[in-house]
Amino acid sequence: MNTKNILLGKSAFNAERETFLPINTDSEKKSLPQEGKADGRHNLPDSQALLFGTVEQDIAQKIAQTAQLTHSALSEHFGGYSARLLPIVQTWDPLALIQQIQDIPGRMKTSLDNMFGAFKARYAIMEPAWRSAKKAYETFRQEYGLIRPPDYLPIKSIILWFFCIIVAEASINATLLWELTGILIAFGQTILITTVNVLFGAALVGLCFRYKNHDSWQHQLPVLLCIPVMLAVLTFNLGVGHYRDALVEYQYQAQEERRQINQNWDDADPNPEPGILDYTIKAMASMKASPVNIKSILSGLLIIVGIGFFGFATQKWYSMFDPYPGYRKRALALEAKHKDYKELVETSRNGLDKEIADAKARVIDEHQKVITMRTQHSALIGQAETLQNSYAKWVLVLEKTQNHLLAVYRDSNQQARSEPAPKHFNNELAIDDQFTKPPEFSPPDLHNTEQVVAATSSIGDKIQDISDNIWQQFNLLASMQPESDA
Repeated sequence: MNTKNILLGKSAFNAERETFLPINTDSEKKSLPQEGKADGRHNLPDSQALLFGTVEQDIAQKIAQTAQLTHSALSEHFGGYSARLLPIVQTWDPLALIQQIQDIPGRMKTSLDNMFGAFKARYAIMEPAWRSAKKAYETFRQEYGLIRPPDYLPIKSIILWFFCIIVAEASINATLLWELTGILIAFGQTILITTVNVLFGAALVGLCFRYKNHDSWQHQLPVLLCIPVMLAVLTFNLGVGHYRDALVEYQYQAQEERRQINQNWDDADPNPEPGILDYTIKAMASMKASPVNIKSILSGLLIIVGIGFFGFATQKWYSMFDPYPGYRKRALALEAKHKDYKELVETSRNGLDKEIADAKARVIDEHQKVITMRTQHSALIGQAETLQNSYAKWVLVLEKTQNHLLAVYRDSNQQARSEPAPKHFNNELAIDDQFTKPPEFSPPDLHNTEQVVAATSSIGDKIQDISDNIWQQFNLLASMQPESDA
């Protein structure tokens, strides 16, 4: 219903907007003067009449019908209010709500105790292992007077460094061999040479030489391995130089044979093409005869390049790892134990936080439900009271409308009469008492709402006490820290 007014004889209550519409009496105001004059000319109603005439009765009947329909519509609307309040009241059990709210801290405490118990059990396993790793780390530092953390490059940097060293040496060596063997064979051979120099010889010498920093001679024994390895690398690189000399010599011989074949084709009996084994045997024989007798400058340069890269790689192997062997291992062990412990602490802390937050949220939710129910209950009652007051005012306006219409009819009637008007023309007509009072609205009551609200407030303090206690116990165990370095 979206009209701004209502015709006489219909309900004036707009339930959608909860307003009372004004009565539209335009048609009555137009017809009543004519009807009054028509009845007046016939002196109707009679001067001695005690009852209303037909037109007056029709006005009173339409007004009464409007009041009755509006009263019924408002009463029906109040019935909808009661239906909306009924679920609230039916679920309202203060004692049950208070008990439900008071159970939240107990359930939270049980869950927190279980989570803390699981944390303690895992902590009991981790703590001794962490203590042992920490003790080994600190003992090593005290033994060598170390106040710095282990110094070493990340594994990615180490790989990148040695990849570059290998490629550089292999490329240089390949340029000294490819004219004799071909680029592919030369590069493959030099990769082998570089691997021996950089990844085998330099690694053993560089890593083992760090053991000189130990105090006890038992721990320094790996340093003795450096001497034979260095001699082996030197011998290997001399052998590489003799190997290149062998390649040069065989190449010279091959050229002489081709020259002879060209001079005397019929008598030529060429030797088969020599292989790597032949070059190696030739180089070993040359090494035995005179290890340092290198015939070619380029072969000597090949030896210098190999030994130079061996020395550079040895220095890198020494510097890329901490000069105190075992320091990094102990530091990594301590770091791993502390990382596992931190993950346990963070996981447990997050679990405790979530449980406490959930408990607080449940209390807030229950508290909000109580407030919402109380607010809805009060709001509906307030709306009902407002409508009752509005109805009472509307009925007064309706009564004035009724008497105004009667006055319009009576004035025109009196002007047309030749006899005196009935005495009741001087009296106003009141609306029936059963419609002047608004419909009754007796909503069901919500008992002890303040008691429930108070219970939710006190539970928050109890939850806080429980959480403070569990955090105090937790923080006593969650105190392991990694070793700090000056």
